[in-house]
Amino acid sequence: MWYKFLRFLQLCLPFGLVLYMYKADKALPANIRTRTNRNLKAIMLTTEYGLLFSEEEYVKNRNKKLKERQAEVNKLNNELMAEINSLSFEERERLFNRE
Repeated sequence: MWYKFLRFLQLCLPFGLVLYMYKADKALPANIRTRTNRNLKAIMLTTEYGLLFSEEEYVKNRNKKLKERQAEVNKLNNELMAEINSLSFEERERLFNRE
C-alpha cells in the first residue's frame, strides 16, 4: 500500500521540481537520440514511467550547480590560505614539511 502511494506521489510531481531534484546528480541520466539527431535525457520515475528532457537543459542546470560548488570551494580555499598565512614562519615550515 505504502509503495503504491509513493509511486503515485512520484507521478504527481511537477516537471520542474523533478528536474530540480536531479540537477545536482552526478550520475548522468540515460541518453536517447532521436531520428532527427536530437539528444534527450531520460529520468525513470518508476519502471513504467519516466521523463524526457533536452540535453541542453540538463547541461545548463549541471553547469549552474558546478559553478555554485566551485564558488564555495574557492571561498573555503581563500579562508584556509588566509589562516595559513597568519601562522608564524616556523609553524608554516612545520606544516608544509610535515615535521
